[in-house]
Amino acid sequence: MNNFSFKNLRIDGLAVAVPNDAEQVMDYEKYYPDGEIEKFCVSTGIYQRYVGHRKKIIASDLCVTAANKIFDKLGLDRNKIDGLVFMSQSFDYEAPATAGIIQMRLGLSNCGAVYDVTYGCAAFPFALQIAGSFINGGCRSVLILIGDSVTSPYISDKDSFLFGDAGAAMIISKSEDENAEINIRLETLGEKFKALMCPFGKNRHRYYDLANEVGTENANKLLRRYMSGTDVFTFSLIDATKATKKFYKDFGCIPEDFDFLAIHQANKMIIDNVVKKIKFPQEKVNITLD
Repeated sequence: MNNFSFKNLRIDGLAVAVPNDAEQVMDYEKYYPDGEIEKFCVSTGIYQRYVGHRKKIIASDLCVTAANKIFDKLGLDRNKIDGLVFMSQSFDYEAPATAGIIQMRLGLSNCGAVYDVTYGCAAFPFALQIAGSFINGGCRSVLILIGDSVTSPYISDKDSFLFGDAGAAMIISKSEDENAEINIRLETLGEKFKALMCPFGKNRHRYYDLANEVGTENANKLLRRYMSGTDVFTFSLIDATKATKKFYKDFGCIPEDFDFLAIHQANKMIIDNVVKKIKFPQEKVNITLD
């Protein structure tokens, strides 16, 4: 099943937090050939990123901060939160689930349904789908937390600068407005998992096995993220645009029906090309990379 349509849903609040430590990409110019970093900045639109590793700030800290911002600023009742979903690839521990720890930190004593869900780029629509299902099942309000803390002091290649640290919180509740509707299309292409992955360190390739084979220093290097830039570029331009066009068709909508477009993509060149392919008005595209 790809399409999901949830009636009587509303977004009560949204807040975002980033570490108070900005790193300038151009500071790494000395480690690369002349002009290479500047060329990267111009093509991607990224000149700085927020990092948590220097101040020991992790994803759950950022999500808790964002959630408290919603409760404090909007005066929303914590006791009405029935469900909590933490979407991340940066959990506090191997075990237990980070969602339960966040529930404790936020004082959500009436919230029993708490989930860790491992998702990266596609976390937001998947989180909305889970929240909608929770509310259809009887929950009053669901707290969605999405965040990652993937930066480190070790820069293996320029692709590392595409990633920063952040946390977001959103509360989804049941609405009495019959016109309130959230439509979602989800597509999963599991066969393309090797395009963006961390191949070593978990059960398939355990760290201690790797260290025994290649030594601790080499094992540490292999724990880093691998990305095939060409495959990600192709996926963005072909698969993602196909899914968008199917969304238009299945839900009977056109680009002009929307106030703005936010593409989860850390590359201005890819965003510009996707916008052209899905025929979306350029003036309605939300780009905040710079």
